[in-house]
Amino acid sequence: MSITRITSVNCDSDLLYYGHSSVNCDSDLLYYGHSSVNCNSDPLHYGHSSVNCDSDLLYYGHSSVNCDSDSLYYGHSNVNCDSDPLYYGHSSVVVNCDTDPLYYGHSSANCDSDLLYYGHSSVNCDSDLLYYGHFSVNCNSDPLYYGHSSVNCDSDPLYYGHSSVNCDSDPLYYGHFSVNCDSDPLYYGHSGVNCDSDPLYYGHSSVNCNSDPLYYGHFSVNCDSDPLYYGHSGVNCDSDPLYYGYSGVNCDSDPLYYGHSGVNCDSDPLYYGHSGVNCDSDPLYYGHSGVNCDSYPLYYGYSGVNCDSDPIYYGHSGVNCDYDPSIMATLV
Repeated sequence: MSITRITSVNCDSDLLYYGHSSVNCDSDLLYYGHSSVNCNSDPLHYGHSSVNCDSDLLYYGHSSVNCDSDSLYYGHSNVNCDSDPLYYGHSSVVVNCDTDPLYYGHSSANCDSDLLYYGHSSVNCDSDLLYYGHFSVNCNSDPLYYGHSSVNCDSDPLYYGHSSVNCDSDPLYYGHFSVNCDSDPLYYGHSGVNCDSDPLYYGHSSVNCNSDPLYYGHFSVNCDSDPLYYGHSGVNCDSDPLYYGYSGVNCDSDPLYYGHSGVNCDSDPLYYGHSGVNCDSDPLYYGHSGVNCDSYPLYYGYSGVNCDSDPIYYGHSGVNCDYDPSIMATLV
C-alpha cells in the first residue's frame, strides 16, 4: 500500500477538505487540514496547525486561530474572534464573542446570545444555547447540550450528556446513560432509549421508536418512518433513512448511510460505509473501501473513489473526480 495525496491539495471552488497536510484554495472552502491552511472566503478549517482566514470561517485548528467574522472554531489552543464564531478549542478558549456564537471550548466560556457550547468545563449562557459541556450546564431557553454530567434545562434542549438527562420538550440527547424525554427528542444514548415522537437516537443498545427517528445505535434498530441510523449492526428501515450502520444495510428511499459493510440504496443516499458502496443519485459517502457513484456525491472513502459531479471527498486513498471535487485522499 502506497501513500498518496498526503501533501498539497489545490482546488478552486466550494470544497470541503480533511487534508492531512497543506491546503490552498480560493472560495467557500471547508478544511480539515492537519497543517498550514490559507484561504480567502467562507472557509471551514479543521487544521492542526496555524490558520488565518478572513470571513465566515469554521475552524478545527489545533493551534492558534485568528479570524474576523462569522467564524466557527474547533481550535485546540487560544482563539479570539469577533462575531458569530463556533469554537471547539481544547485550551485557553479565553473565548470572547459578541453575537450568535457556537462554542466547543474545553475550558471556560461565557457568551450572551444564541450560543452553542462544547465546553469541557463551566458554561454560562442566557438564550438559545447548544452545549457540549463535560460538566454542569444550566440554561433557560432552547438549549442544545452535549454535557457529560448533570444537565437541567427547560425548553427545546439538545443533549449529548454522558449521564442522566431529563427534559420536557423537543430535546436532542447524546446521553451515554438513561434518557427520559417526552416530545421530539434526539438521542445519542449508550443505553436503553424509548421515546414516542420524532426522536433521533445514537443509542449503543436497544432502540425502539415510532416516528421519524434518527438512530446511531450499536445494535439492532427497526423503525418505520424517516429514520436516521448510525447502527453498528443490522438495520432495516422503510423510508428516508440515514444509516451509519456497521453491517448490512438495505433501504429504499433517500437514505444516508455510514455503514461499515455492504450498502446498496437507490436514491439520494449519504454513505459512510467501511466497505463496498454502490448508489445511483446524489450520494454522500464516507466509505472505507471502493465507492462508485454518479451524481453529486460526498465521499469519506478510505480507498478508490470515482465520481462525476460536484463531490466532496474525505477519502484516504486515490480519488478521481471531474467537477468541483474536494479531495483529501491519503492512501491507495
